[in-house]
Amino acid sequence: MDASNTAVSGVTTRLHSPLHLVTAVVVLVLAALLVYAPSLRGGFVWDDDLYITQNPLVQSADGLRRIWLTTESRDYYPLTLTAFWLQWRLWGEQTFGYHAVNLGLHVINGLLLWLLLSRQRIRGAYLAAFLFVVHPVNVPSVAWICELKSVLAMTFALACLLFYWERERSGRFHWYALAIVAFLLALLSKTAVVMLPVVLLAHAWWRRGRIQSDDVRRTAPFFALSIALGLVTVWFQHHRALEGASVLGSGFVERCSAAGWAVWFYLWKALFPVRLSMIYEPWNLNAALRLGILPLGLLAAGAWLLWRAHTRWSRAVLFGVGAYIVMLLPVLGFVDQGFFAYSLVADHWQYVALPALCALVGTGCATFAASNSQRRARGVLAGTALLVVLLGWQARTRSAVFASDESLWRDTATQSPGAWIAHLNLANDLSRRGEDQLAARHYLRALEINPQSADAHFNLAVVLARHGKTKEAAAHLATACQISPRDVTWFEKLGSLLAKLNQFEQAAVFFAEAVRLNPTNSAAHYNLGIALEQSGKWEEAHTQLAEALRLTPTDGDVHYAFSRNLIQLGQMTEAVEHYREGLRYAPRSPQAGQTLTNLLAAGQRP
Repeated sequence: MDASNTAVSGVTTRLHSPLHLVTAVVVLVLAALLVYAPSLRGGFVWDDDLYITQNPLVQSADGLRRIWLTTESRDYYPLTLTAFWLQWRLWGEQTFGYHAVNLGLHVINGLLLWLLLSRQRIRGAYLAAFLFVVHPVNVPSVAWICELKSVLAMTFALACLLFYWERERSGRFHWYALAIVAFLLALLSKTAVVMLPVVLLAHAWWRRGRIQSDDVRRTAPFFALSIALGLVTVWFQHHRALEGASVLGSGFVERCSAAGWAVWFYLWKALFPVRLSMIYEPWNLNAALRLGILPLGLLAAGAWLLWRAHTRWSRAVLFGVGAYIVMLLPVLGFVDQGFFAYSLVADHWQYVALPALCALVGTGCATFAASNSQRRARGVLAGTALLVVLLGWQARTRSAVFASDESLWRDTATQSPGAWIAHLNLANDLSRRGEDQLAARHYLRALEINPQSADAHFNLAVVLARHGKTKEAAAHLATACQISPRDVTWFEKLGSLLAKLNQFEQAAVFFAEAVRLNPTNSAAHYNLGIALEQSGKWEEAHTQLAEALRLTPTDGDVHYAFSRNLIQLGQMTEAVEHYREGLRYAPRSPQAGQTLTNLLAAGQRP
């Protein structure tokens, strides 16, 4: 074999020389650092607050007990939350440590994939691992801190495969036990790997051409764990994340059609990773349904042709693509997930499935180069080098997008202008920085795409209210309250805006709803009392102010308001007493002067 062919062999087959092994590891690590360097200094983005910075389970001293033994969390990923609990005590709000952990595990996953394929004597193992490490589709899983759950689950899933197949080779039981433990840890990190037992069975078919009863018996514990933890995840999604709501709300046939399109979408993005986006535009399911089961039909036809071919390579392709699709199955839309409210597909959902395709590409390149043709060997070497460089460059560009919340949502709004959540989140960032005019523009764009976004209506109302556009703000707040009638804050805000418009009777209606939703909210009782007073309903106002006083007896302003109410009801002695209490707790409040004026007008000396 000439020099060119030897070089190709070095990147597409197993490496035996210790020097070559160390060099290969160093090159893989350096490539990962080069690709992800822009994201290492990035901040927290999007849902990172739910998992870390605003998660009481992660920040509290008794968090570990609550993480493992309660249903407080949105999802039951206790191992991931335990990792965050530990990291919070190490890094706090310094994000570099979190990013370093994600990247370190991603590199480990690449090395595990290389080892796994090498142990299976699969050609192109190193190339497959390299492609996985630098593939731009994986950027959200590595650069987005809260996606530690996917990266960590992948680490244990690959370890499970390694142990299980080592048991098949050696017959030793301890490898089998380690495989079960690794799979359980993977599920406790994130149940995205729930379909791994199917891959174990498919692997047996690929190797021997059939599935034996021993294969079924050995995988039974893995299926049992998948079913148990899968049901737990479905419960948490339905009761905690979705709070009983349905995101897709479509029938089984519609979901099958959407799943077929999703598979082709993922395949396209994996093979041609261009115009990647954090959130993709919502799909027109009605248009997709007009083509019925065509996407699934094409997949079934391809599988049938490969099955009929009865060749070694056709079985390998069928196993590889089948494993890829099987690992995607949990996110194809058959089970509701909160993320479906934004998009039916997401790059980070490919993370646990992509190794199968990377292995196919790696072995394909190695097989194509496995000849004495010098020209072919050089062509494969040049092609693989170019492929790695292009993927790495694209991944580095994508990782820079995750440097901040604003850069992430600006990029998403550019790549997927129909993604309403991108405009909403970008507007929120702009609003926090005081760029209200630009923020309002993005809020309105979000509402054009999704008029049912209560958050967009509410946040736009806040921006409008800041600039004195009270009537417009009140209209948007009213719509927000209609869409999401369980948020007390919105009813209070709308009541306050209506009060500014001197529409006190309408304001009282929304304050009353806030009281109904949260009877222990002193501010809501106080605001309702003031609105009722302005409407001339003194007795009703007295009841609400008395309740506000009971809930917050040390609030000077409540004492002043209650004193003014007592004056109107003719109870002067008590009015003076509460005025004095108001002076005790809030002596410099503007409310004190107003109450004093009322007392003097009534002929009372405070």
